[in-house]
Amino acid sequence: MKDIAEIRQSINEIDAQILELLEKRKAVTLEVAEFKFNNGLKVVDKKREQEHLNVLMQNAEKKNVSAELVRKIYLEIYEDSVANQISYLHYLANKNQVLNNDLEVSYLGPIGTYSYHATRKYLNAVKDDIKFNSCSSFNEIISNVEQGKSGIGVLPIENTSSGCINEVYDLLQEAQVKIVGELTFAIKHCIIGKPGLDLSKITTIYSHSQPASQCSIWLRNNFPNAEIKTCSSSSAAIQEVAKLNSDTSVAIGIEDTGKMFGLVSYATNIANQKIM
Repeated sequence: MKDIAEIRQSINEIDAQILELLEKRKAVTLEVAEFKFNNGLKVVDKKREQEHLNVLMQNAEKKNVSAELVRKIYLEIYEDSVANQISYLHYLANKNQVLNNDLEVSYLGPIGTYSYHATRKYLNAVKDDIKFNSCSSFNEIISNVEQGKSGIGVLPIENTSSGCINEVYDLLQEAQVKIVGELTFAIKHCIIGKPGLDLSKITTIYSHSQPASQCSIWLRNNFPNAEIKTCSSSSAAIQEVAKLNSDTSVAIGIEDTGKMFGLVSYATNIANQKIM
C-alpha cells in the first residue's frame, strides 16, 4: 500500500500535467484568434461554447466526474480564453505600435477598482510594461484616447445587474474613437476586512452605492443593523477599511483588491444576482 507521501506525489504529477495542458490549450486558442483576425470572425461564439460544454459535461458523467465541477471549470477557462484572444487580436491589429512604443491605457477609478482589474486582464497577453492611467470619468477616458494621451481606453458598457450603461453609449456616439474588442469580466462582490474579524461585531460597511444596492439581500440577511457608508469606488472603500484597521468595519469589493491592501475576504459572490 502506498503511503501518504507517495499518493500526494501522484497528485502533484497529475496537477503538473494539467498545467502543461492548459499551457498548450492557450497556445492553440491564440492560433484560433489569429485565424479569426485574418478572416474577420467574432471572438466570442456562444453557440460553440455551449455545444462544447454540453459534450464535456456528458463525458464527465460517463467518467464518474462531477458535471457541475466541469461546468464551473470550463466557464472559467472560456472566460480566460476570450480575454487572451481579445488581447492577442489587439496586438495583431496594432503590432508595430505595441512593439515599438510605450502602451498607456486609461480606465475608470483608482488602482483596485473593477475597471482596473478588467483592464489588466484584457491586456495580459499584449505586453508587461503598460502604463495605467487612472481617470475620474468616462469622458476623461475617451478624451485621453482622442488626444493621443492613451493608446487604449477601457469602458464598461453593460452589467447583468443594471443593464446597459447609457452614459457610455451616449458618449461613444459623439466620440472620435472606435471599439477594438470586448471583454466579459465576472464581478463577484465580496466582504473584505482585516484578518481575524468576528463578523457578529461588524457595525459599519464601506461601499460604493452600486455594489451596496446589488448586494442588498445578503446585507439585509447578514448585517441588518450595520451602517453603510458610501465611498467613491469599491477600491476607495477597501482602502478606507485598510486605513482604519478596525475590528468593526468591512468593505464590499473585489477579493484581489483586498489582498493588495493586506485584507481578506469573508464572503464572496454576495450579489442578489449570483455569478455562476
